[in-house]
Amino acid sequence: MAVRRLIPLLATPSGGALAAAVLLLAAAAIRPDLFSPYNPVGIHGTSSLEAPTWGHVLGTDVLGKDVLTQILYGTRTTLSIGAGAVALSLAAGTAIGLAAGYWGGTLLDEGLMRLIDALYIVPDLVLALTIVAILGPERIASVIVALALGHVAAYARLVRSRVLAIREEEYVTAARSLGGSAGRILARHVLPQTHDILVVRSVLALSSVILGEAALSFLGLGVQPPAPS
Repeated sequence: MAVRRLIPLLATPSGGALAAAVLLLAAAAIRPDLFSPYNPVGIHGTSSLEAPTWGHVLGTDVLGKDVLTQILYGTRTTLSIGAGAVALSLAAGTAIGLAAGYWGGTLLDEGLMRLIDALYIVPDLVLALTIVAILGPERIASVIVALALGHVAAYARLVRSRVLAIREEEYVTAARSLGGSAGRILARHVLPQTHDILVVRSVLALSSVILGEAALSFLGLGVQPPAPS
């Protein structure tokens, strides 16, 4: 359904240009070596702070590194972290939301929601700084986990609110009366009805995670030098 809605948009000049830009960005992130012959961490002291030329389209930095190359390789790193953090927070938040919504009003729902409230109390960046400081910034996995935790609560609340309404639908009641297990009902009848809000939330979360990763790197707790970000 979502693909069918996109087709008319992509058929317009602006939509086609947007799609081409996204594809170009994705290609540059996947294979940056196809767009630049330089080493992103290679130091060339004789080329320090060069102005833009045909050889260095965006010039070089103080260490003689090609700026465009660092951007391309940094794009791959940042998008990898963003995709990993969004996927992790999506999986955790959806699982919590499904459980809390399906068993809404029970002790399980109460406990899970109090955990989500606790996550909401701490600002995303402060929570990320704390997690990275505990796990150590040397591994990218630490940054991914730190950034993911800040978005689990939003996913959980969105999914829970949707499940609370879906569980009262006749087809869910019928599946339950026929002896369907909770796992089967959630997987086949409830979860597919939440994909629309999850897609929208994931797109918004990706931009937020990228900004969070940039903030961590600026503070020295994100991607560690000499890796570009």
